[in-house]
Amino acid sequence: GYLDYKGQGWKVVLTQHVNEAYGIIKTVRDTVFFIALIFLVIIILVSIRLTGDITNPIKTLVLGTQKVAGGDLTQQIEVESEDEIGQLALAFNQMTGELKKSMEKIGNYSRTLEQKVEERTKELKEAQAQLVQSAKMAAVGNLGAGVAHELNNPLGGILGYAQFILEKFQKPDFGMGDFKACQRYIESMEREAVRCKKIVETLLKFSRRPISAKPEPIDLIQAIEETLSITGHQLKLKNIKVTTDLKPDLAKVMGIVNQLQQVFTNIILNAQQAMPEGGELKITAENIIDKNFQFPTGAKIEFADSGCGIPEENLQRIFEPFFTTKAKDKGTGLGLSLSYQIIQDHKGTIAVKSQVGQGTSFIITLPAVVLYNLITYFK
Repeated sequence: GYLDYKGQGWKVVLTQHVNEAYGIIKTVRDTVFFIALIFLVIIILVSIRLTGDITNPIKTLVLGTQKVAGGDLTQQIEVESEDEIGQLALAFNQMTGELKKSMEKIGNYSRTLEQKVEERTKELKEAQAQLVQSAKMAAVGNLGAGVAHELNNPLGGILGYAQFILEKFQKPDFGMGDFKACQRYIESMEREAVRCKKIVETLLKFSRRPISAKPEPIDLIQAIEETLSITGHQLKLKNIKVTTDLKPDLAKVMGIVNQLQQVFTNIILNAQQAMPEGGELKITAENIIDKNFQFPTGAKIEFADSGCGIPEENLQRIFEPFFTTKAKDKGTGLGLSLSYQIIQDHKGTIAVKSQVGQGTSFIITLPAVVLYNLITYFK
């Protein structure tokens, strides 16, 4: 280059070719761009690798967590590093291991608890059955005097007829007329013996344990009449008049007849004890008709006595076990509580209404066979 003065000042004139300068600049620019591109590619590759190293273990942990949440406690994560992710995987493995042990313990406890509950339930059922049987035998003991009195009458008649026949047979002039008279007496003896047999059979049927505890359709009228056949004698001795109003079309119910008869007997004996000077016991049985159905949905049985009644403060407690207002030798307080439990087991209800000096009514409702089966099915 050189300096040139043209009257306006000195100016530096570059003699190097401009294109060469631009070429050098372009070369430098391209080199810088290429180097930058290489660094960018390297950074991207490193980032992808680092991202994979981080996200893949996290995805594995998430997948393992989902499997654990689904109940697979055998899931374990492979630990490939000692960094934070590796420590997290190790903690995850420890957690699933502890959870598995805890679930195994809970399973063992559950099986043990189920076994114990089953054993205790069986023991409770056996104890309840023994308690029911004890209460039943206590009721039979209370009925003993009446049954003995009822058996004494036909047995006395049989004995008298037998003595009369023997006397006739010993006569030397025993003829056809005497034979016909003896025949009538023998027929009377047969009737009285059948009567005794029915009384004993009914008492045995009531007192024995039920062979099968499975509910079956029950004719309530027959059950009530059989109960009265063994309690009626006792009521007669106590000057208690029994009237019944049992509807002939009474719906059948599902249950165990032996247990329902025990409930009826408990209520009748309570009524008898509430009328020591005599009185009246009215037993009614009718269908429960629901307006939404065209058939009976159940049966209602009511025992109403004219006894002394129950004070209001005792009405809420009469179904409690061992609660009684009777003397120690008159009751244990188990009759009504067992009756309540039996009716509950039959999907029914038992209620009481009473006023002191005006008598007491026990009302029992039991579902008909169809309704009982529906309740049992949907329970």
